[in-house]
This record gives sequence, C-alpha cells and structure tokens, in this order.
Amino acid sequence: MASPANHQARPAVGLGVQPASRPGRAWEDRQPPALLPTEPEPEPEPVRVPSGFRGPRSPRWTCPPSSVPQAIAYSLLAGLQPVYSLYTSFFANLIYFLMGTSRHVSVGIFSLLCLMVGQVVDRELLLAGFDPAQDGAGPGDKIRVATALTLMAGIYQVLLGVLRLGFVSAYLSQPLLDGFAMGASVTILTSQLRHLLGFCPGSHLLRSGPDKQTLKIFDGSDAVHRNRFRVVSVPRLARSEEVLEAALRAYYITEDPRGFELQALPWPLQGPRSREVSPEAWIIRTLPRTQDVLKIYPAWLKVGVAYVSIRVTPESTARTVVLEVLPLLGRQAEGPESFQLEEVYMGSRQVQRTVLADEESLLSRLRDIRQTSLRQMSQTRFYVAESKAVAPRVSLFVGGLPPGLSPQEYGSLLDEAVATKAGLVTLSHVYSAQGAVVLDVACFSEAERLYMLVRDTAVHGRLLTALVLPDVLHTKLPPDCCPLLVFVNPKSGGLKGRDLLCSFRKLLNPHQVFELTNGGPLPGLHVFAQMPRFRVLIVQMSNYCGIGIDAELSLDFHQAREEEPSKFTSRFHNKGVYVRVGLQKMNHARSLHKEIRLQVEQQEVELPSIEGLIFINIPSWGSGADLWGSDSDSRFEKPRMDDGLLEVVGVTGVMHMVDGEPWVQAPGHMIISAVGPKVHMLRKAKQKPKKAGTPKDARADEVPTPEGGLK
Repeated sequence: MASPANHQARPAVGLGVQPASRPGRAWEDRQPPALLPTEPEPEPEPVRVPSGFRGPRSPRWTCPPSSVPQAIAYSLLAGLQPVYSLYTSFFANLIYFLMGTSRHVSVGIFSLLCLMVGQVVDRELLLAGFDPAQDGAGPGDKIRVATALTLMAGIYQVLLGVLRLGFVSAYLSQPLLDGFAMGASVTILTSQLRHLLGFCPGSHLLRSGPDKQTLKIFDGSDAVHRNRFRVVSVPRLARSEEVLEAALRAYYITEDPRGFELQALPWPLQGPRSREVSPEAWIIRTLPRTQDVLKIYPAWLKVGVAYVSIRVTPESTARTVVLEVLPLLGRQAEGPESFQLEEVYMGSRQVQRTVLADEESLLSRLRDIRQTSLRQMSQTRFYVAESKAVAPRVSLFVGGLPPGLSPQEYGSLLDEAVATKAGLVTLSHVYSAQGAVVLDVACFSEAERLYMLVRDTAVHGRLLTALVLPDVLHTKLPPDCCPLLVFVNPKSGGLKGRDLLCSFRKLLNPHQVFELTNGGPLPGLHVFAQMPRFRVLIVQMSNYCGIGIDAELSLDFHQAREEEPSKFTSRFHNKGVYVRVGLQKMNHARSLHKEIRLQVEQQEVELPSIEGLIFINIPSWGSGADLWGSDSDSRFEKPRMDDGLLEVVGVTGVMHMVDGEPWVQAPGHMIISAVGPKVHMLRKAKQKPKKAGTPKDARADEVPTPEGGLK
C-alpha cells in the first residue's frame, strides 16, 4: 500500500490579531503597563481658538459634489441604475457608524468591485436567458443577482474568518494584484470614454472585449418563440460568411453554408430599442431551394443498405418518392399501395412518428421543418414502411410505484390513482422489486389519457413515470443478429447528454436507445427481454475508485444534483455546493480503517487512521491533486497507465473536487484489478526542422531502403 507524501508541519496561520506595525493599532498596545514605573505625563497646553472661528467649510461643499458623480460612475461599472450606488454610499456608512469598531476602515463601494460585479451580473443573466444589454432584462433582475453575489461574498468572508483560512490570500502575489489593478484601471477608463465623449457603440456587443463581439443565434421560429438561443463570439472585423459558419457550428449543422443566411430578429421581438442600434439577435434561415437531396431509410431490416438518397423537386410527393425508392431497396415486385412514407422525429425526450399523405409535397415539407428549426431537421428521418392494419395495442411502462406489492395491489393502486378501464387495460408484467408495471392498452385514446395522467400523478408522495414502449419483432431477426441496447444519462458530462442521446437515436434505431432518467434501465431491458441475444455496451473511463470521504462527498453532491438538476449548470455554483458539503463532512470518516480490510496481492495491509482509500491508475487524483510529491522525492516513483500496476493510496481529507458515479456499497467483497490499456492510440511525432544540405542529412539519404519496407 502506498501512502501520500509526508509534509512538514507548518505553523497555523489564520485571521487572528497580528502584531501592530504602529502604536495604538493592536489590542495589547492599548493596555496600560501595570508592572513598569510610570511618570505623570505633562498636561497639554490648551489650544487657543480665535473667536468666531467655525472650522473649515470646504469639506461640506466639496464632498457631496464629488461623491454623487463617483457613485453614478460606479453604478455604470456594475451595470445597475445610479440610485443603487447612491443608496450604497449613504447607508453603508450609516450602518458601519452604528456597528463598526474602527474609524480607520474605509467603507463603501470601490471601482474594482463594481467592475467584477458587473461582469458577474451580465454573465448570470445571459446564462439565465436574459440579455444584460437589453432593457427587457430589467433593473430588478440585475439587482437580485448583485444582491445574491454580495451575500455569498460576505458568507465566504465569514467562513474564512471562522475557519482561520486567511493564509490562502498569501498565494496571490503583490505583482499579480498590482497587474490586475492596473488592467482594471485601464478597462474602467476606456469603458467610461463613451459616456464622456457622448457616443455609444452597437449594443450587439454584450460587454465584449475590444476585439470580439457576442451574438445571439436562433435556429428557427420555434427557438424564437421559446427564447432558446445559443451565443457565438466572433471577431469584430469578421466577414458575414465567417459569422454564418460560426452560427452553423453552434448548432452542429454540417451542410454547405452557401445554402443558409442570417436574418436579423424583428424589432418587436427584441424589445423597445433604438432603430439606429445594430441588431444583436439573428436567425439562421435556409435559402429557397428548387431541389433537395433526401435520405430514405427502410423500416425493415436491410443488411448492407442503411439508406438510399434521392433528389426531390417541387413535383415530388410522398407517393412518387415511394415509387422511386422501392426498386432501389429491392422491393419492386410488391405494389406501391402496400407502402407508405413516414416522418420520424428523434428528439431527446421522445420519438414522434407521422404518416405523410400520398399527395403531400416533400420539398414544401422540408422547407417547413427548416423554417421551424434547423436542429429539428437534423433530427428527422424519413422511412418507407409497409402500410398494413395495426391492431390498437400500446405497451405503457409505469414506474415510481411502491415496491414489494402483489399484482392485485398494483392493479388496485392504479385504479384508484388514474381510474384505469378494466376492459381496455390489462397488467401484463409486474416488477415488484423495482416498483414498476407494464400495462397493455387496447385503445389509442385510452393510452394517451393514461400517459398524460400518470406523468402528473404522485403515489405516496412520489411522482410516477410513464413511458410508451416499442414493439420489437424479434422473430424477423437473423439467427446471428446481436442488437445493441444503449443507455444514455443526460445529466452526466456537463448536461451534454441530450445531444449524445439525439446522436445515438439518429445513428441507430431510435427505439433501442433509452434515457436513464426516464424509468432507469428497466424499460430497455423489458423491451429486449424476448431477444435471444443482445448486447449492452458500456463505454467509460475508469481512472480511480475511491472509498470513504471522497465518495461520500461525491454522493451528497450527486444526490443534490439529482433533486434539482437545473440549478447545477454553473461551475461556480457546483464548486460552492461541493465546498459546503466538504465542510459538513470534516473529521466524519476518521474510523474508516475499522470498517474495511485491505488485501494487496493476497497479503493483508494494516490501515492507519484514514478518511479515504483511493485505488488509482493515473498520476493525479481529484482534479489534479499530486499524491506522489515532487520529482526529487525518491520514496515514490511516478505511476503510469501502462506500468501494469495499480496504486493504493490512503488520504486523510479531500481538498479537491471529485467527479464520478458514487453509490452506497453494501457489506461484501470488492475485487479491483488493473486491466491496462487495450486500445492502440496514435500520437503525432514532434519532428525538429532539419537544415537543408547538412552532412547528416546527406548520409541519411544514402542509406538504402530494405526490400519490402516502407518508403
């Protein structure tokens, strides 16, 4: 068992009373010396004040005229209305006059703080869907963000004082602080020039830098209606073609940019603003097309052919497309009246299937989809399927029920909760351990009613889960077929899982991709239960496994994110929650060595008093923490992924943020072994530039190439 490098003990440094540098500043200096002889101090001579003297009058006339413009300038830096800075200039001094302890402390607002507050206010409003540069954001939204920021900063300062963590400020060197202050001064000066000189640049620059501008991009009318946009940052001198390419990249659109254009958002949708200001919101529109290329997928299993591409014109309809596609798919012997064209939208939350009418124009259909949303167009497929009468039968998965009940109890519970109809609804499968059932509904309207009602119903304080299950025709699969079952967690990976979910549903059959947050893995396993063979592919990166304090902190953070995932989109908020949980768990797992036993290569290792046990196969742990000390420390060697060894490290605390998939492990045995990398990776060789005509190069050119070798 390896252990972390020992560190020399250092004296604790906190926020306590420091020795005073001048007389009269420290508490000890103000105490009268009791053991030393003292001499009586001479009485000061009285100061003679001329009659009629009333003191200097300049402060009463100079302070207000200088404080008011200063407060207004500070409010502009913070992005707030001037009245708030005036309030802060007055009430802060009044509060400190009543509660303060020293007259030497400067109380009020400062330019650097106002600049940083303004940046945070703009960023948070932009992430929340507002635009700080628009009047529609409102002063109320800005002051709420500024107030919350001020409160959190005060809480952090109090925690630093209580925990005596003032030594962390020593890591900020004086040159760094001076450079930041100088840069902020230049930024403040340049930002106020427009108010001083009386001109205002285009407001499409959302507090952008001097060389870049930030634009809001919508991908269609539906995004404008929902106010869902993506922000792109482009150089100020960028050409319109470069801006269009950046907008298409933001929505992962790989088509030719020459078929698109950017249109400014209509002024009524941007709010009451001056028409002279350049627009900041743009919509990606498709240019009119006289023809288009459409991919048609077969709805049946076709080995070797994924799709066929055809060209559609204004005269192309669903019927003509079916007539053209059937010979390409080898079904020309069958009549076209037995087939139909279906439009399948594979979104992140659901899969929608629409049967197109025979006379519907395909080119107009494509134009309408692109007008609604370009992203929706990239998630839409067209299938040619057999048009045969389908018996009205829907399989509905219902989860979130109390576990451990009998089928009769589940039936009575659902009848009481959603009033199921006995003649149309039957209970086909019961998963008592998971608290889930599968209903067979013999009516489409009844299935739709139950689906909408179950999603809004709670049983024993827990909201139910509803999911329509697809029917898999496993009897038509080849004997050697082994389909793939895919599970996607949309909450993992910075909330980018929904993009991955859409990609999997487009690359594969959308009905073999399931979302783990909607019923867990049970719906997918139930659908594939009749398959003679199938495979669940799990792709992950296992770099370390932790037991103890790091896993406990990660579990608490994971549970908090599970309860309210919408609040964990900000990296700073995530770190704040992690710090709070870490402070609550201090010295909580000191007795871990009494609850676990460790065997390394069949030899039991005696554990000291630790809080966590880390099994690791990479050089660092927990967002970059070095467990092996400096390179000059000869006690440990730097581990590598390919050394065939697995390191075991005991830790006494967690000072870094840990990310992973935690769980509560029941008593038992865990066997962890090093597998080693099994994927060959390519690495670009770094070649030094050679000087032409050197003797070494001449000798290298004369070496003959062996027969059969690479040239």
